[in-house]
Amino acid sequence: QCTSLREFIMPNTVTSLQRYNNNSSYGSDTFYGCSSLTKISLSDGLMVLPQYALYEATNLEEVKLPKDLRTIEYGCFGYNRKLRKIQLPETLKTIGNYAFQYCALDTVALPLKLTSLGEYAFEHNNSLKKVELPSNITGYNFSFYQCPGIQTIICPSATPPTITNDPF
Repeated sequence: QCTSLREFIMPNTVTSLQRYNNNSSYGSDTFYGCSSLTKISLSDGLMVLPQYALYEATNLEEVKLPKDLRTIEYGCFGYNRKLRKIQLPETLKTIGNYAFQYCALDTVALPLKLTSLGEYAFEHNNSLKKVELPSNITGYNFSFYQCPGIQTIICPSATPPTITNDPF
């Protein structure tokens, strides 16, 4: 467990995150449970943030995502209860299931190039008030489940998305 690291700036030469035993089949636990971490700047060399990479970094407040990020995998930022803001890069195409569950995000602006949004991706973000949806995702399946504070949803699409299984 990481209990004293407060801030981390990752060198841009880092291109992947691995598990401590180099077995990447279950994602990465690089910063899993890093309870003292409040700020992280991730390498611009990363295109994928693997599952559980920053899971339960319970005091994380500020994240700088890679500028060319393509994928945020399953549970990557789950249970980061102090994470209120995140700027998702326009290059992002996939957000996995449970990626931001139990965070404290107040606004989510999904990138226009996003093509896949996982189930329960933003589940239990109780502070979430505003969501901006891209026009090219055709369906949302429990993506914003148990987000009771949502007041505004913006979708620029001429054809509204298909609503399935109560995404809100």
